[in-house]
Amino acid sequence: IPPSGGEAFRHAQNGHPPADLLELYCLGRLEDADCASLEEHLLICASCQDQVAELDVFVTSFRAAASAPPPQ
Repeated sequence: IPPSGGEAFRHAQNGHPPADLLELYCLGRLEDADCASLEEHLLICASCQDQVAELDVFVTSFRAAASAPPPQ
């Protein structure tokens, strides 16, 4: 898990948040300070917007599968 308090995003090497930070964001498990920094970046970065959209599809599908009743 990346450091909290906005530090995780500031330490990205290529100017983009690391994949694990995007995953935590899509899961709703990101600290408020990191969430604010990430959302600011998402306003201007189409590449990260695309990654978040793909992760959202995965998370939604996974949650739907996890909540489905088992086959009979």
